[in-house]
Amino acid sequence: MYLLKKYRIKNTFFNSFFAFFTAWLTSFTLASVFHSSFVLYELHNIDVEISVPEGASMMIGDLFGLLPTYGAVIAIALLLAFLITHWALPVIKNKQRLQTSTPHSPTIYLFMFGVAGTLAFWIMLSAMQPILNVTLIAGARTALGTTAQCLAGLIGGVLYGKLRFNSRI
Repeated sequence: MYLLKKYRIKNTFFNSFFAFFTAWLTSFTLASVFHSSFVLYELHNIDVEISVPEGASMMIGDLFGLLPTYGAVIAIALLLAFLITHWALPVIKNKQRLQTSTPHSPTIYLFMFGVAGTLAFWIMLSAMQPILNVTLIAGARTALGTTAQCLAGLIGGVLYGKLRFNSRI
C-alpha cells in the first residue's frame, strides 16, 4: 500500500491485482501453517516426538509443497468469491439505501469480502471430499481444522476489502 500511495498509482487493474495477490498469499500462508499445526498436533497425540526444528522444517516444506496444488485451488476459489462479491455489492448497497435514510457504511466492503473469503474456503473444502473421495488437507479433517482454514479465508477477504477499497474505508 505504501508504494501505491508513494507513487500515486491509480490504475484500477494494478490495485485489484495487488489486493488479490496479497490476500491470496496471506490466505494460503495461513492455511498452510494451520494445516501443518493440526498435523503436528495429531502426531504429538499419538506420541510421535517432533523437535522444534523438525516442526519448523515440516511447516516450510508444507508451504512449498502445497503451493502448486492447494495454492492454485485457493486462488481460484478466492477469485470466484471476490468476483461474485464485486457483482453483488452494488445490488446490496442499492437495496440498503432504499431501506434506510442513513449514509451507507464503508465497512460493508470488509464484511462482504470477509464473508466471501470464508465461504470460498468452506465450499472449496466441502467440495474436495465428494469429488476426490478424500480430504486432501489433513489439517481440515476436524471441525476445528476446517474452522481454522475458513479463518484463513476470512482474513484474506478482509485484507482484500481493505486494500482494494482503502480510499472508501
